[in-house]
Amino acid sequence: MSTKKRSVRKRQLAPTRNTRVQAVRADALGVLNLLLSAKASIRTNHADAPCVDILDECIARLEDKHQVSPSDLSNSLVWTEFGLPVLLRLLSYAQAELEETLQDEASADLLNKCIAHLLQVQHHTPFQMGSAPH
Repeated sequence: MSTKKRSVRKRQLAPTRNTRVQAVRADALGVLNLLLSAKASIRTNHADAPCVDILDECIARLEDKHQVSPSDLSNSLVWTEFGLPVLLRLLSYAQAELEETLQDEASADLLNKCIAHLLQVQHHTPFQMGSAPH
């Protein structure tokens, strides 16, 4: 292939690569927002230090790997009021996004530990009025 044809081909592929990089960054920001919301909810409502530590590690990995930070979420809401079932679904969704979309299996595995821990804590929590027995 001639140099001129290669140059044209590179220019044609450049927008595709840039679009992919932007899409991955947007996905990383979305997961970051989910993790920050989960962390705030766990800290506020569930007082579970091991999961907060795991989420801190996931957030740090995400920031490092995808060059995103909480300051990039200036217009995003961080939700803090999740009951445990919603929190578990949110973490499961974030885990799937990390594994499938962002291809970060190590962070997905960390989230799996957090989910398992929350399920274990829930299982050992005494029956409360208005909740279903285990």
